Amino acid sequence: MSDKKGKIYFSYAWRDENSETGKSREDLVEKLYQSLKNDGFDVRIDKENCTYGESISDFIKEIGQGDLIVVFTSDKYAKSPYCMEELFLIGENNRFKKDEFQNAILPISVEYINFASVDALEIYFKHWRTEQQKWLQLQNDFQEAFTEQHSKRLHIAKKIQQKFGQLTDWLTDINASSNQLLEENDFEIIKQRIIERVGKLEIKMNEEEKNCPKTYEEFKEYVVKNTLSEVFEMIEKCFYQNMSFPNKVTFNDRQKQYTNDELGVFTAKIKEVLPILVKDQF
Repeated sequence: MSDKKGKIYFSYAWRDENSETGKSREDLVEKLYQSLKNDGFDVRIDKENCTYGESISDFIKEIGQGDLIVVFTSDKYAKSPYCMEELFLIGENNRFKKDEFQNAILPISVEYINFASVDALEIYFKHWRTEQQKWLQLQNDFQEAFTEQHSKRLHIAKKIQQKFGQLTDWLTDINASSNQLLEENDFEIIKQRIIERVGKLEIKMNEEEKNCPKTYEEFKEYVVKNTLSEVFEMIEKCFYQNMSFPNKVTFNDRQKQYTNDELGVFTAKIKEVLPILVKDQF
């Protein structure tokens, strides 16, 4: 198994300490990571792929946009702002459609939580409501010191609170197995699932590449015929990675402008700018 294509991301809680058996829950993460790497899978994990001096928020966004993410759930995960932001972004990137979200993840329970239980949900709903209230209070008390990053954390806490029930419902609706069974034969079950998912992914990516405009004139025609949301999505899939830094900034600004003010935005003006951003990609 040495030629696996497609990136596999790990979403897990750091330093998830002793389980009921006395072992660190992070042991399973480490063992699976090493096993997959040894078999030639392209695995992305923050300890290796977001190193000293690099942006944590950029890596969280990268995980959220990943095509295949192994999600290690636990109480610490469900209460972690970073982990739940990753899970929220996975949902957002898959348009909060259950089938797309479930196709993007492989959940592994490193600590069993019954997310269908009223008592469990009450704990997490209260936790995220409290997180949001703390940020709101901080904003009210220290407006002059409240930064853009603080506003983002407030926004994320609010979104997590709103989507927590939906995302955990979808997680628990995926048939899971015991960790003992998952670890058998050097994680054979998980590797088979990954191979199946990666195969489907490559078919999907090949189809998207085939549908991508091949010339600048084709792209301009596409911009005229399609909605802005479709154009933004197509640019991200086909051109974004190759854009120069200034073009990425401009593209992100335009996308944010459209997202925040879809009704009031001057569509014709943005559609004039978008082709200019990708002209040097042809």
